[in-house]
Amino acid sequence: GTLLALSWNQYIYLWDLATGQLLRRLEGNSGNVLSIAMSPDPDSKLLASVAEKENIIRLWNVVSGQQIQQLKGHLEQVNSLAFSPDGKRLASGGKDWIVNLWEVTSGQLLQQLENGIFSDIKNLAFSPDGNLLVSDDLVWDMTSEQQILQMETKGVIHRVAFSWDAQILACAGDNFNERITLWDLESGQKIREMEGDSGVVTCVAFTPDNQKLISGSENGKVRLWDVASGEELRRLEGSNAVTNIAISSDGKFIVSGSSYDPIVRLWNVASGQELRRLEGHSGKEIRVSLSPDDRLIVSAALWSDKVLLWDVESGQEIQQLEGGCSEAGSLAFSPDGKVFALASRWRNEVELWDMESRQKMEVLLEHDMGSRTGSIAFSPDGKLLACGNSCWNIWLWNTNSWQQLQQLEGDSEINSIAFSPDGKLLASSSFGFSDNKLWLWDVVSGQKIRRLECDIRVETIAFSSDGILASGSWDNKVRLWDVASGQEIQRLEGHTNTVTAVVFSSDGKLLASSSGDGTIKLWRITV
Repeated sequence: GTLLALSWNQYIYLWDLATGQLLRRLEGNSGNVLSIAMSPDPDSKLLASVAEKENIIRLWNVVSGQQIQQLKGHLEQVNSLAFSPDGKRLASGGKDWIVNLWEVTSGQLLQQLENGIFSDIKNLAFSPDGNLLVSDDLVWDMTSEQQILQMETKGVIHRVAFSWDAQILACAGDNFNERITLWDLESGQKIREMEGDSGVVTCVAFTPDNQKLISGSENGKVRLWDVASGEELRRLEGSNAVTNIAISSDGKFIVSGSSYDPIVRLWNVASGQELRRLEGHSGKEIRVSLSPDDRLIVSAALWSDKVLLWDVESGQEIQQLEGGCSEAGSLAFSPDGKVFALASRWRNEVELWDMESRQKMEVLLEHDMGSRTGSIAFSPDGKLLACGNSCWNIWLWNTNSWQQLQQLEGDSEINSIAFSPDGKLLASSSFGFSDNKLWLWDVVSGQKIRRLECDIRVETIAFSSDGILASGSWDNKVRLWDVASGQEIQRLEGHTNTVTAVVFSSDGKLLASSSGDGTIKLWRITV
């Protein structure tokens, strides 16, 4: 339990959970990694991986980062892996409809389990005692290597969980809606189905006493079920993963957008209650921006060309800004509210809108398609617009002529930028697979003047009115920085997922932070 393994494209990254440090990157997969499994045996130091369009399994030593063995026995692509609880056996399944059982130490193929059903094997799991194995809708006895149960379901099973005493199996799938089926493993009989409302179940787990079951679904709900009766005991509901927030100038309300639903939400800061839902988008990954006078909200969805303008007081949609890009990544109003800027997430361009005429007035970087824009920000006096991109650059434009003034050259992908209250400094966060950086720049000279030491990827940054810099990062923490010394002065902990946005109230006394855990937290700043 001291290492975390994550895959991205053809690479596998190993993290030390105690320090949050990236230890190493495992290279050698020829395609995108489909599945990884860490051996539960702490002495083996093994990790198994399979990649897209490959029929081999790679075994890695997580200490050295070296590939130590390849297991060959499948005829087609391998989709899923599972170690037995003692770490001595490895199960693998794929497009050849076969489950292979391997002896980990020798790499020998011990047994092939043929399910007799002509479909890809996508889900494998051992029971806690290692005596049973689930492969999609089949349950196998590992002693006799015989099928003991075939579950009749209405869709493909993607989530299974054994009770801790291995007496009950819970399963959910892609066509089940929010339905979980419980099976008695001794008799092979279906015990019951537990059904909520719409929403595919994404995870299930038994409590250690086997009396309750917890389920999470893609609609943002977490349910607690009584296993004996099948009754729902409790439901936790909230916003989905919050990715974007804005706070009103008087600090009385917050606007938020989410990753997994198309809704813009308004929240009361004093009570923490949801005030209003603005519904009009069909896409997800909602970005929001609040006008300086707190009267208008602009929202855009990642996979939609709708850019919507809302009236805060009534909650009504005022207008759809025609011609918006379908890849909205970052939004910003100019300080006087006359110009609205929208940066494309995947293309290297920034759209500018005249808020009086509600017409598109300019597109910046239209002909330079070599990168994608990451973050945009207006200077406090409104005279400059800054934009960071994936090719390590920060561009500065004069907002009167819209001519490019300067290009600040970084050394890794820029994902967030912010001007200091006096406009003299620009802060930027950037990331690479081996290095994460938080820099301060002199706006006039375009030179880096200080690096703030942060050893974890920073996702978002913001300045307070008195010059304190806040950063939110992948370790679920918010950090406050003294810009003059470059020292971290406070760490705010409470989120359970990546901090996706930070924003100060106009007086700098309140900080709001949003997270992938679906919460928005309010912090009173006393430094």
